[in-house]
Amino acid sequence: MNTSELKLQLISSISRINNKEILEEVYHLIHLEDEDYQTVDISEKQKRAITKAIEQIERGQYLTNDQVEEYFSEWLKD
Repeated sequence: MNTSELKLQLISSISRINNKEILEEVYHLIHLEDEDYQTVDISEKQKRAITKAIEQIERGQYLTNDQVEEYFSEWLKD
């Protein structure tokens, strides 16, 4: 079944559904793809924090996940 045939089959199937809850779920599923591409507005303060973090990473000023786990493992022993 090609894409066009699949679309027609879906339209036909959806048109036969009378249960509102099922239709709402189908609607939600269809619009999940749209949600994946939504942009998020961030404040200038957040932009500065991101820029600062990127600069720190570029200078090697960061801890790896293993280093953080080791740090907290030792911290929890105390």
